[in-house]
Amino acid sequence: MSVPLSVPIAPKLELKIKCKGLADLDILSKSDPQCFVFLMDPKTRTWAKEPIGKTEMILNKLDCEFVKSIIIDYRFEAVQHIRFTVVDVDNQNNPSWTAQELIGHFDTEVAKIVGARGRTLAGRLDHPQHRTSHRGTVIITAEEQALHEKD
Repeated sequence: MSVPLSVPIAPKLELKIKCKGLADLDILSKSDPQCFVFLMDPKTRTWAKEPIGKTEMILNKLDCEFVKSIIIDYRFEAVQHIRFTVVDVDNQNNPSWTAQELIGHFDTEVAKIVGARGRTLAGRLDHPQHRTSHRGTVIITAEEQALHEKD
């Protein structure tokens, strides 16, 4: 009788995202933030073109806590670079992040979030053309999801 080889299952992490003090990019109201999450391709060392997940848009808020969280596979043996891109949604008819106004990016590693006190990491949002201006802070909390094996 042969014993099947088991394939290691990557634990799932739920990433909960908040923003504080976002740049106000709208003239007549406050920004309408939404967060897109990207992983870096370890082979090409470039950011994925498509996000692994996105939050909902929140109307007219510079401080917000998104309801929709992002679920990712956590590979603790590998360095997983992750990018949080926060935009001000101006074009609701186009769901692409590139069709919106960029507030800023925060780049880190998944292990830094997991290893942070309370599994919560705060990072400054940076904009490539506005490096000296304050664009806001993104706060990420990681919670490990329970593994459920099939019977």
